[in-house]
Amino acid sequence: MQEYELKYGCNPNQKPARIFMKEGELPIKVLNGRAGYINFLDAFNGWQLVSELKKATGLPAATSFTLPSFKVTLTFAILLAS
Repeated sequence: MQEYELKYGCNPNQKPARIFMKEGELPIKVLNGRAGYINFLDAFNGWQLVSELKKATGLPAATSFTLPSFKVTLTFAILLAS
């Protein structure tokens, strides 16, 4: 997948935003639901947290969070194993 159309922009009244890669595939996999812009910001911040924790401790690190989004609940799980 090179492009993913988000549920909406930063606010529900905005037109859908998109994330895309000029070359190659997106480094994400959406298993269920349709994510919005803010959901991806939260997921990318979670990735940063897990990456820094693994680097600092040398141990596997993980985070998981659920974001209620209207009638769909999106769950993100991020794991960096050793």
